[in-house]
Amino acid sequence: MAFQVEISLHIRHTETVGKISGKLIDLAEKMQCYRHYIRYKTAKKPYVRIRNHVIMTLFFPEEESKIIYFLIQLKNLSGVHVESISYENCISLLLYASKVYLSRMDTCTAKQYLLDKPQLLVSEFKSIVQAAE
Repeated sequence: MAFQVEISLHIRHTETVGKISGKLIDLAEKMQCYRHYIRYKTAKKPYVRIRNHVIMTLFFPEEESKIIYFLIQLKNLSGVHVESISYENCISLLLYASKVYLSRMDTCTAKQYLLDKPQLLVSEFKSIVQAAE
């Protein structure tokens, strides 16, 4: 039972990805993040670069106050975007997805998320969803 947060940093717009990712990891560890990993996503079409991001995936224990504080602190950092937040308890429940994340998802899954989103705003995860938006 944990929360999974995916954060993206645009490589071109963020001059010091290493410093910012280090700050994010330090902040996450203060909020009891117990696992994280970093992926570099680059996608190209001929002559056009579509995606050039660093994606950080962080796992937090089931304490809403810690993850809400972490999300509030993320908003103070420029060039850092929350891609998705999910809650995993045997079944993964997508709590928040950015517009970019939705555009890259399978269309059926994205439509289902958009249909379920009003129910998330009245569920027990309401405060987390509001902190992410």
